[in-house]
Amino acid sequence: MLRYIFKALVGRLAGVGLPLAALAVFALTSFDWVGYVLCLAAIAFLWSRTSVRGLGHHLMPRVIVVSAVLIDLGRRGHLGLTADQWPLTVSGIGLLCLIAYEPLMVIALRTGRTVTHNLDVVRVGKSKLIDGRPIFVLISVLTLVFGACAAFDLQTPIVTAIVAIAAIFSAGAVLAAWRIRKRYVRKTDSDVRDAVQKYAPKYMVHMSAPVGSEYQLLTWLPYLDRLGEPYLIVLREKHLIDKIAQATDKPIVLANSIVELENLLVPSLKAVLYVNNGGKNLHMIRFTGLEHVFIGHGDSDKASSYSPVTAIYDRVWVAGRAGVDRYAKHGVDISLRKFRIVGRPQLDKLKVGPVSAEGKTVVYAPTWAGAADDTNYSSLGKGVAIVQALLDRGATIILRPHPFVSRNAASVNQLAKVEALLTEDAAKTGRKHLFGEVTSRDMDHVDCFNMADAMISDVSGVASDWLYSERPFAITDMHDRGATFTSDFPLAKVSYVLDKKMTRLSAVLDDLLGEDPKRADRLAAKTYYLGDFPAERYSEAFTDEVVRIVEGRDHESEIHGPATAVIESFQDDAATV
Repeated sequence: MLRYIFKALVGRLAGVGLPLAALAVFALTSFDWVGYVLCLAAIAFLWSRTSVRGLGHHLMPRVIVVSAVLIDLGRRGHLGLTADQWPLTVSGIGLLCLIAYEPLMVIALRTGRTVTHNLDVVRVGKSKLIDGRPIFVLISVLTLVFGACAAFDLQTPIVTAIVAIAAIFSAGAVLAAWRIRKRYVRKTDSDVRDAVQKYAPKYMVHMSAPVGSEYQLLTWLPYLDRLGEPYLIVLREKHLIDKIAQATDKPIVLANSIVELENLLVPSLKAVLYVNNGGKNLHMIRFTGLEHVFIGHGDSDKASSYSPVTAIYDRVWVAGRAGVDRYAKHGVDISLRKFRIVGRPQLDKLKVGPVSAEGKTVVYAPTWAGAADDTNYSSLGKGVAIVQALLDRGATIILRPHPFVSRNAASVNQLAKVEALLTEDAAKTGRKHLFGEVTSRDMDHVDCFNMADAMISDVSGVASDWLYSERPFAITDMHDRGATFTSDFPLAKVSYVLDKKMTRLSAVLDDLLGEDPKRADRLAAKTYYLGDFPAERYSEAFTDEVVRIVEGRDHESEIHGPATAVIESFQDDAATV
């Protein structure tokens, strides 16, 4: 973590500190050459960060560089509008205007609005309407030339003329881009609307999410495709398209704005499914006449599984009764009539019962660090201790971290240490541990589960999913809640709990890999968390619900009143670890 912070500070200081240092040298000293060296270093550093793709980036440092040179010209009496001073003065002011104008250029030059995949539209978008890289190169070169002329007091109108030409060229490029955009968008929007209407989707899957979140939708696609009903995937950010387009042949439309979203509301649409609580979901929910259904992307005792935002949807589909009760337990008032229990179709291929007689293959599935300290349930900081204890007992490890682990530099370093430990042990013992790209790219979590006899995880959705296997598992208490842990996270009542200091690690592994005294409790919890559906038709609980909602055959909720005695046992706050 310290190395990450140091690296970030160095980058920030170099990006803004060098121009500010040049400004201070020009304003407070007579060492002009030092100031110009600092300006050159600042420009070189910024160029190393962006190369030719810097249009619209690092505006403030570049503005400071030009301003610092103008201050030096003024201090030396070379700044003004007299006959022998105006060229550099006008050039500097023109450069400041050009740099400040870059954000508008970026907006005008970037990709056309509508991008589609697997839809019968001739025009599916461009990478850029007009390439902005030459403009940035020109502005960068002019900045260097301006600095050199100022350093050697070369009052040449040629530089001023080039700055003026650059301004005219940039303005012309922007105007041309806006004209192309207007013509392109009008034509493409009409084509997309016609194509969607011809395709006649019965429902839409709407998704808005940050980079790396594609898995939230990918986990549902096989089951939606299985229905054979036409549906439309609508993405709100361009970075989501590539991976999702590779996974399906269903039509995908990128809708950047509410206007583009409205353009897709064809008469055949009956419902919209949402895989997360993205802020842009509100853009879609405002359209009445459709059933808005929250399906989420996992079931866990985390705060994200009882978010108050979920109350805005017409229907909330959950895996089991636990998904209903945790909202009420945390004070989120959602009418019971909104809920439908649909199971977790992704688990229909998960093996139930023992995997091997030895019982020595263990999945370690740490979650990510979260967006804030209070949602950081990750055990990766204790990962080496956990894995070493398993290795000491002769276990083979399947390491399956959360996809978002890569977002946190400290977690990346911790994960690397665990992987290094597994690499070393594999070389010594010949045990075939699985980790890295094998488990994160080539295998999904069910593939990993099907090879394991037990699991250690954090508070996350993988714990609920593992419950379907009926095999033993442990959960880490990384906030050190002690006796209140099972109250806050009821699934822990049927798991073996590892405290933050790992003082119970040996005892937990004895139960996890040995007698397994909580087996009977897990079987009851399986129904509570994942629904009571026949194994041979487990995934059909979800697909049948989709068919009902799009055909207007939605049924009355079967969830009424208080929980059963089995459920009440999970709500008993007096339970201890």
